Amino acid sequence: MTLKKMSRNNTEHRYNLRPNRTLSYMHKFAFLSVHAGVKKWGERAKEAIKDGEKMLYKEGVFLEIRQPTNMQKCEALLLPFLS
Repeated sequence: MTLKKMSRNNTEHRYNLRPNRTLSYMHKFAFLSVHAGVKKWGERAKEAIKDGEKMLYKEGVFLEIRQPTNMQKCEALLLPFLS
């Protein structure tokens, strides 16, 4: 059995090496709907949702519209479908 001389430019290897993998941390995060999260984690999920909503409110993310026009109502209803 003869071994080929190895060089840096040679793509052949003596060992069956797997290519380097990038680390994935997706298993540590749960991307669920609000309903599924409450169903899975119960009160902890409800508290997390409340905390998130309070934070968004304090940051001024939401705008209050006292008397929305029909066009604004339609746009608000269509936002999830447009993204």
